[in-house]
Order: sequence, then C-alpha cells, then structure tokens
Amino acid sequence: MDCVFAYLYYLPFCMVFTSRDKLHAKTVPLFLNEDQVFVRGDDLKADLAKLDEHYSRLPDDVKLTGVMSFAHQPPVDGDFLVSQLWDRLMGPGWRERAVKEVEIRSKEEDAKIVAEINELADAPRLDDARTFSLEEADAMVVKRSVPIYRGKWRMVPPEAEKGSRC
Repeated sequence: MDCVFAYLYYLPFCMVFTSRDKLHAKTVPLFLNEDQVFVRGDDLKADLAKLDEHYSRLPDDVKLTGVMSFAHQPPVDGDFLVSQLWDRLMGPGWRERAVKEVEIRSKEEDAKIVAEINELADAPRLDDARTFSLEEADAMVVKRSVPIYRGKWRMVPPEAEKGSRC
C-alpha cells in the first residue's frame, strides 16, 4: 500500500498524472491543482493508439522527415485526448500557432536557425571551474543524442543519420 501512495510524490512535478491503479483514480483528484489533470492509463493508451494510427496514414515522404518535424505537438484536427489536454494545459492559442508555424516556416528560415545553433555549439567552452551568473551567460548548449528510430517511427530526417548537423 505504501508503494501505491509513494507514486503520488511525483504529483507536484507534473501537469498530467496518469495511472491504471484504481486507488490512484480515486485519490489523485483530491490532490490536484486547477492546472493539473488525472488521466486514466487505459484512456491515454487508447488515445496514443489513435495518434499512432493518425500519423501512420501520413505520406511516406512526410514520415521520412522524422517524428520531431511533423509531430512535435498533437494534431490540431481530430478528436484526440492529447489535443484536449493541450487545450487545457498549454493555452488556447497553441492550435493557431501550430497552423501558422507550418504556413510560414521555410527551408531558408530553418537553415538560418540551424546555422545560429551551430555557431553557439561551436563557441569556445568555458572553463568548468569558473562560476558565473545567468545574467552573464549569453547562451548555454546542452547536447543530447537522439536515436534515429524509436520503434517503427523515424525520429530525425535522413540527413541527421548521415552525420550532417541539423
């Protein structure tokens, strides 16, 4: 029983709390703030399957660009639980911003952004022993590796697989 309640220690650090445990379904809503939501695990799993089906119907050339390019937010159309959660938790304007982003971004703008990021990434490193305040920092680069595939989904475009910087 203690392990079931220990899971609730994560509650202050999340916007969406999900579980398939019946005790969580009864108790978690008692502890939620107005900016938090409890989602039953089976409901989330069903919606994720719907999202997988939705994205699986995309043309192959779109899927080849990688999930991070076409699914960095939920679909603006359709009846998806994840989209409804974004409506509630991410602000009402996310759908409009998502549509505008697709309409106005060009390959030239993307190339400019990539060049700026690469410039920051190539900047000389600070001596790790030196401490500084956030006000002094112009930028900070944290590098992470992303797998090319996660399950059946390509995460990044083929250019990334070839070692080019993107």
